[in-house]
Amino acid sequence: MLNFEHREYLLLAFILPLLFGLYLLYHFIRKRDVRKIGNPELLNSLMPDYSFFRNFLKFMLLLLAMLLIIIAISGPRFGSKLS
Repeated sequence: MLNFEHREYLLLAFILPLLFGLYLLYHFIRKRDVRKIGNPELLNSLMPDYSFFRNFLKFMLLLLAMLLIIIAISGPRFGSKLS
């Protein structure tokens, strides 16, 4: 049986979808601003090393690490108690 010593820390996990939404909003605003500046194909040739997938992967790994930290500080316990 899985129990948590500090269940109130699990509420911190509700922040993660908010952070994901803010990341997507930032990406779409940045993309819109790049289109305003100039031709996206020209900017791609000026920034060949930029990769949306790499940045997205880094952010998802950061969110996963935050989730695992939240689970760790909540104090999971396994097992049962004999009486």
